[in-house]
Amino acid sequence: MLTAWVGAGAGYAATSDLSAAGLQRALDNATTRARASAEISLIDHRSIKRPDKSGSYTSPNADHTLPSPKEWIERLALECAAARIDSRIVERIAKVSIIEAEQIYITSPLRH
Repeated sequence: MLTAWVGAGAGYAATSDLSAAGLQRALDNATTRARASAEISLIDHRSIKRPDKSGSYTSPNADHTLPSPKEWIERLALECAAARIDSRIVERIAKVSIIEAEQIYITSPLRH
């Protein structure tokens, strides 16, 4: 997601194309949107605090050890059994997905 600020306006654009050309197209789109909203924006984005140039964030509990596969299976079995609330329900599925992701946030200095 790219954000552009032009005057009082802010514009946003997303892309999955992380090439230089793809990022430039998204930035151009965000800039066009920021220009278009500058005179009609309900919020004067010039007065909004910009993101810090650097920093880090770790989700709460990110450092906790995850349950073992055996513990996951036991938890899922309990949840599946607890879903047995009516004999007309003939199939129950309990599932867990674990996704680890790292994101990089890049910003540039504010230009007046």
